[in-house]
Amino acid sequence: AHLVSDPEDGSIWFTDVYGGYLGNINVDRDEVIRLFAIPDDHSGAGELSPLTSHFGGFPWSFAIDAEAVYFVEFATNHIIRFDKRLEEFDEIHVPGTSHLAKLHSIAVDKQAGRLWFTMPHDVPLPLDPDPSSESTIGYVDLESWRRQIANPDSSSPIRGVLYSGFGPLMPDEMQQETRYAFAGIAVDPNSGRIALATAWRRQVTELRPHSGFWP
Repeated sequence: AHLVSDPEDGSIWFTDVYGGYLGNINVDRDEVIRLFAIPDDHSGAGELSPLTSHFGGFPWSFAIDAEAVYFVEFATNHIIRFDKRLEEFDEIHVPGTSHLAKLHSIAVDKQAGRLWFTMPHDVPLPLDPDPSSESTIGYVDLESWRRQIANPDSSSPIRGVLYSGFGPLMPDEMQQETRYAFAGIAVDPNSGRIALATAWRRQVTELRPHSGFWP
């Protein structure tokens, strides 16, 4: 489905969307492809389409840091963490605003230690008047995730934020009958600015953090 180059060693990581694997290959060393089977493919757990009951969570887009590879399962709203040194998986489930809001893209903010994600609404027409079902973004605090993996019996939770209230902020003068949907995401590591591909409306939305937003 997606692939990305690892800045640590130049290898290529990719997701096998229907096979339930994370893959890696280092083309400079002419290595064979390494496949890591995802322990839980969440077969039958999705709400996206009848395909989900056969193919599971649909491993999708990527983000990488020095320690781990992160990818989302589009159909079941899981974020998977793969420890590159230990070759072990861990996962968390992200609650959506509705069953039609699906995890799409992620990006690591290394300065703030946050894994940002987008959850676009999967239907372009605003059929649901409930504003809580709109597309949104959020982040996972990566340090809290590392602590929880290191000591799973501790009472320290994995922390994160799921935002709401974007609807009134989105310009819709030209496309009033088309809902917005945050899909692709990029984070500027120096300023903390976030660029969002606003699908259905063919726009780019930029978010700028207030002073003190970073820890």
